[in-house]
Order: sequence, then C-alpha cells, then structure tokens
Amino acid sequence: IPGANDGGSSAGLLLELCRCLSEAASKMPFNHTLWVIFFDGEDTGDTPETMFYGSRHLAERVDREGIRIRSLILVDMVGDKKLGIARDRNSDPRLNDLIWSLASAMGYGSYFKRSSMSVLDDHIPFSAIGVPSSVIIDFRYGPMNCYWHTQRDDLDKIDPASLKIVGDVVYEAVLSLDRGKPALGDLSRT
Repeated sequence: IPGANDGGSSAGLLLELCRCLSEAASKMPFNHTLWVIFFDGEDTGDTPETMFYGSRHLAERVDREGIRIRSLILVDMVGDKKLGIARDRNSDPRLNDLIWSLASAMGYGSYFKRSSMSVLDDHIPFSAIGVPSSVIIDFRYGPMNCYWHTQRDDLDKIDPASLKIVGDVVYEAVLSLDRGKPALGDLSRT
C-alpha cells in the first residue's frame, strides 16, 4: 500500500519538525530532552495486545528503566486535503486542551474539531504507563474513509497546507510544554 497519508504524512511532518526544532534550539536551548520517534507495527493486530509493536516495546522499556517522559504527542494521518481532526477520548484531556487552544489561537480552530472519537493508536501504550499522551489524527480519509489502507492513499490526496497546520500546532505545543505549560501534574513522569 503506498501510504502517502497513513504513514507518509506523519513521517514527513516529523522530519520537518526536527529541522524547525533544531533551529529553535540553536537560538534558545530546550529545558527538556526531545525525542522524535517513528513507530511501526501499529496496524498489525486487532487488540492492544496484538497492535502497537514499536510503541509497546518502547513504552515497556521506558517503564522498566524508569525513563521519565513528560508527555507524548503522536501525529498520524495528518495530510488529508479535507483536514478535520476530532479530539481523541483516549488522550489526556489537558494535553488535548493545550493542543486545541493553540490551534484556535493560531486560526486553525476549524481544522481541530469539537467532535470526539476514541482512537487506538501508538499513544495507548504510553497512556497505560502514566505518560500524558495525545494523538492528532484525521481518521476520516476520503468519502466513507475509502482511501484508508488502500492503493488510493497516494500523493494526489495530500495537501501541504494540512501538514503545515498540524506542524505549526505541534511545534507550538512542544515549545509550550518545554516551558512548563500546562503543568500536567501528578500524571506526568517528570
């Protein structure tokens, strides 16, 4: 499957985010270590025990070794020409509040919807070990979701403006979290 949106859009966004965050860090060092992680094996099963191979492995290692993670923001399927991101009910509400308020303040509120849904994605293993986690995903891809996991998931369905919108919001969220806002309280491992 080509995977221009499901796989490609988030990988491309993260590569550009790395460049932008590196540039920002050269002007003012970050207060925290930032990890940019590319997970794999998320769609291979149908239960949390048979899905999320890469993220489950890392979350188990983080938990076993006592590595402290302040928060996790996951991006997945964010390049759709008709961008519409619902709030995930399996994500940390405070982290979602930060992301949605930043999107609104940046003029992107129409893309970050008030609707909600429950998403099983690579943030679940981190939520399970107490890391405040949020997924940014546009899970409606094409009419009746007809492009998802098909040969039709190709570049003609991707809009660079959607990548910029999500990238801008994630960039600002990372900067805000690095500055200690919001304080995620006792759920945070840092």
